[in-house]
Formats: sequence, C-alpha cells, structure tokens
Amino acid sequence: TSERYGYAKRLLEQENINAETHPLLTSSNRSFMSNIITSGTLNDKVSALTLMLRESPIHGIKTLDMLMAMGRKKGRNEAVMAVTSLKDLLTGSVLPDRKLIYFADRPLAAEQVTDVHLMVWVFEDHLKKTFLEYIQLIEASDD
Repeated sequence: TSERYGYAKRLLEQENINAETHPLLTSSNRSFMSNIITSGTLNDKVSALTLMLRESPIHGIKTLDMLMAMGRKKGRNEAVMAVTSLKDLLTGSVLPDRKLIYFADRPLAAEQVTDVHLMVWVFEDHLKKTFLEYIQLIEASDD
C-alpha cells in the first residue's frame, strides 16, 4: 500500500507540474494571479488562491496547502480570512456529495485500477486529511 501511495503521489505531483506548464494554462491570467499571490494585499492573495483552487481542485493541492498554512497563522486577520475562504470552497465546490475515502481504503489490488484512479484517490486522501485538519483548526480557534 505504501508503495502504491508513493507512486500515486508522484503521479499527482507530475499532473500538477504538467498543468502548471501547459501552454494553454500559462496565460497572462495565471501570471497575474501568481503576481497577486506574491505581492498583493492579504485580501487579494486569499481571493486569488480561492479562485485558483475553485478552477481545478485536483490541480490545486499547493493552493489548498497555502490556504491551510494561512489559516494556522497566529495573525488573526489572515487566519480568519483563510478559514472563511476554505469554508466556502469546501462546502461549495471542492468536497463531493459523499463521504471522502482514504487511499488505503480503496480497492488497490483490483485489476481495473488505472493511474488515473490512483491519482484521483491520492488527491481525495489528501483532501480528507486536509479537511480533518481544517475541522481541528476550527475547534482550536473556538477554545
């Protein structure tokens, strides 16, 4: 299972690299978003990250992780903005209308499992773990 997990993670990472460097996706809009993320206001950064993740969740693992990192920061304003954005994303467009499944709970030994299955399953595993961390973050902020 850990070998398949590592392989699936590498597939997803490569898919994300391919998406970032695809000529049709490396438009001026994408460079504008990158510029906002690196040098924009806090509000602009959160908005850009939100739009990028909403555009293609499977290609937005780094973006999701950036928003989670912002949510963990001690700076109240940044954390609140990130957590609010994550709530809107998760409830609105990123989470499926079913229970998320861990990678290890998938039928990994089945004959018909393809690389696409593995890639989607490892993304879902990451999403489930991130959602759990998000819930813990919310609970900790309520203390």
